[in-house]
Amino acid sequence: MSEKQKKQLKPKTASNQSYSFYWNYNDQQAHDSKEKEKGKKRGLFIYVTVLASVFFACFVMLALTVWWALQNPDVLPIPQRPPQTETTPQEQPPQLQPQTRPSTSAIAERVKPSVVLIEAASDTSAGSGTGFFLTANGYIATNHHVIEGATQIRVTLYDGTVLDDAKLIGYRAEDDLAIIKVDGKDYPPVAIGNSNILKAGDVAIAIGNPGGADGGWTTTQGIISATNRTISVEETAYFSEMKMLQTDAQVNPGNSGGPLCNDAGEVIGIITRKMSDYEGMGYAIPISEAILTLQAIMDGKLDGFVSSVSKSRPKVGVTGIEIVKGEKFTLGTKEYTAPVDGFLVTEVSLNNGAYGIVEIGDIICGVNGVTVSNFETFKTELYRCYVGQKVTFELYRRNQKMTVQITLGVS
Repeated sequence: MSEKQKKQLKPKTASNQSYSFYWNYNDQQAHDSKEKEKGKKRGLFIYVTVLASVFFACFVMLALTVWWALQNPDVLPIPQRPPQTETTPQEQPPQLQPQTRPSTSAIAERVKPSVVLIEAASDTSAGSGTGFFLTANGYIATNHHVIEGATQIRVTLYDGTVLDDAKLIGYRAEDDLAIIKVDGKDYPPVAIGNSNILKAGDVAIAIGNPGGADGGWTTTQGIISATNRTISVEETAYFSEMKMLQTDAQVNPGNSGGPLCNDAGEVIGIITRKMSDYEGMGYAIPISEAILTLQAIMDGKLDGFVSSVSKSRPKVGVTGIEIVKGEKFTLGTKEYTAPVDGFLVTEVSLNNGAYGIVEIGDIICGVNGVTVSNFETFKTELYRCYVGQKVTFELYRRNQKMTVQITLGVS
């Protein structure tokens, strides 16, 4: 072998070796996954080890505590279960009984002594109704229409006592409420309830004198059929809108002025009227509003009193229709064009304030300096007025503006 060949076959040493490195994504990902798996195993091992150590320590402490307690019973006694004793049914605590309301008969017997028969007479007429004691010294509430125009008022008590000297204390016709009084004391006043919380379906008990003395102190029962009913009432001098309770408890002439009670025997309304064309539709003034009017009557403080029972407007004595500016209308044989919005008079009634002052064809456009452009605004201004008040109307008559003065509600 030649020298050249020997040199080529000479083995390589570590000092003269060389390497090449190539990065590969898949290889890197596989490597990372292995490292993560190793990390998880290490974490789980550490968690289990710590948990086991804590559990073992707690167990040792509990065991030592129990051992110490058994060795020292006076320091930390182990509680003993109290002995169980058998109880008999008689030893059981009493059960609460549900609250019960009095029966209708019990309510009637409680309320009837507070209810009276009222007979009112004048030179030309006579009638009867019902009332009830508000106070122990003889003040009695009733309807105004029961005693309206009476020159003599007789009161009969539940025990049959007749009192001929009842006196009219006062009334508010628009609310159909009045107060009369009899001499004496220790009369049984009614309990006053709260009509503001009533709902349709609540019990309603009516006690009164339908048919006068022949049908005295009759009791009927039903429910509150509706609350906040608005009833329109037309009287000689005014129109009134009243807020009412509706009930199907049977009421008839003679019940007027009597109490409508709830199932606790408290007065929640004053029976006023029934719908003659319908069955089971009676109406009562809510007591929470009525009592304010009744108190004002007893105190003599009706001047300036604002009622929550009714809204009333005095009669003017005219009938008409709304008309708008530019609208044409015929008066007789002549055609006119309305110069303003307002209330066109089509009829003037006899025996009212407008008769002889306002004419058919007049367009009313103002009341006491306030513009009225339709019937609603006309009514609104009349609600501010009272029977007997003198008011100034602005109107157009055959296209000529003028003012007239009218006394409301009287001829």
